[in-house]
Amino acid sequence: MNITKRKETTYTKYADVVIAKKCDVCGKEIPRSENVYGGGHPFFSITTHHNDWGNDSIDSYEHLHACSVDCATKFTQKYLDECFDGINTCAIEIEHKCGWGYGRDEVEAQY
Repeated sequence: MNITKRKETTYTKYADVVIAKKCDVCGKEIPRSENVYGGGHPFFSITTHHNDWGNDSIDSYEHLHACSVDCATKFTQKYLDECFDGINTCAIEIEHKCGWGYGRDEVEAQY
């Protein structure tokens, strides 16, 4: 039999915290919003991948950021040009985001 006593404990948790986002096309920093509810500089979140047969399909996922419509367009055109040179199932997803700041964007495991 175990005899227990409720005791207060403290611990330190470490997490990867996003401190800045950078445009993957031109290299500019995407400003962070200090507003808890978003706002700030709009940007584009871009995900690319392919579904060709094989185990490398899951490894083909890339998560990128573009700071403007021009940068998103440049990246998309280049990606599609390269895509038609051998990969038959290329895919691109582009999501417009209205700034980033606090909340779920602050701690990102996959980006």
